[in-house]
Amino acid sequence: MFKSLRLLSLMFLALNVSTLRAGVPISGITAIDQLDSVIFDLSQAVCASGQVTFPVYFKSDDPIYAVDFSLKFNPTGFLFNNVTNIQPGLVTSAYYNSSDSTLRFTSYSITPMINNSPLVTLRFNLPSANISLARFDSVYTLLNGDDCSKRFINPNIPQQIGLIGSPVILPGDCSTLFINTQSGINYLWSTGQTTSQITVCLPGTYSVTVSAVQGCNAVSQFTLLAPSPLPVELLYFKGKSYESMIHLEWATASEIDNDYFTVERMDKFGDRITLGIIPGSGTAIIESRYAFNDYSPAVGINIYRLVQTDYDGDTEVFSEIAVNHRSARRELSVFPNPFIQGKHSVLTVEGPCPGDVQSTTLYDSQGIVICSVPRKNSSCDTEMFK
Repeated sequence: MFKSLRLLSLMFLALNVSTLRAGVPISGITAIDQLDSVIFDLSQAVCASGQVTFPVYFKSDDPIYAVDFSLKFNPTGFLFNNVTNIQPGLVTSAYYNSSDSTLRFTSYSITPMINNSPLVTLRFNLPSANISLARFDSVYTLLNGDDCSKRFINPNIPQQIGLIGSPVILPGDCSTLFINTQSGINYLWSTGQTTSQITVCLPGTYSVTVSAVQGCNAVSQFTLLAPSPLPVELLYFKGKSYESMIHLEWATASEIDNDYFTVERMDKFGDRITLGIIPGSGTAIIESRYAFNDYSPAVGINIYRLVQTDYDGDTEVFSEIAVNHRSARRELSVFPNPFIQGKHSVLTVEGPCPGDVQSTTLYDSQGIVICSVPRKNSSCDTEMFK
């Protein structure tokens, strides 16, 4: 890419050996190393009428007679216009290749160029006046035909938004967005505020346009997130005790990628045991209802927990519920035992007595009725005699 530029520079140096001051050899003016730099100074950029201009110069401890560079940039941000403000005595040539958005520039002078002083000013079309170094993709620089370092000086415009608080906005919470303050800078947020910081209480993307006195702008943005929606919106989870089981039921208002529910019960040691798995409804925006029966509950308080699992394996654990279960089993005892026919005895059924029991009938091992006595009380205690 720079063969022609390098050749032109070397030819110029060879042709002008006789013009150099006495006692200064060629080797003394070509000791170019990484300490010698071509500088693109965007801190001095001026934006006006849809254009931006900024100076290019070099810093070197050697006499410099030729400066060459190739500058590639993003054409969506910058479009090359021309080279202006050329240093006196400088011969320049600029070629812009629109196919790859690259500006190739070469220059030379019969006398040493002025160190640390603008050689030329580059002008680009920049309709938005938003200047950013990110739009320059690559640069290659030469001094006296030799490779040298290159440096960009950032524009004096703060461009990084800072955050005080959480990047996730929960209901009722707020966070503060700020950008560094400095003199000669104006601020305009997407909310309309003109201070260097704002406090916001809603999720969304916020931006700030920072304007320098030279008319150049920088636009930065920051996105505050809303909490991730829960995969399942649970309406209720409840249980009811029956004679031989506990009936559990629950409902959801909506579901997102819900694979299944796991019903768990806490045992007497405090460990969770899985009672069953109920398939979910996948993705649903209408109410979905579910039920599960526990046929082996413990007598007393039973603690249940519902766990939801997504298709990707993520889980959500819902609050526990407690259901009191009263045993429906009845224990039969006879005193005295064995039963002595003709003697006064008592038959006792321990446990809750079904409401529809009207009498108790006693059979012997042959199925012969020994006696039948009407129910006397709610415990089913029945005095037997023969």
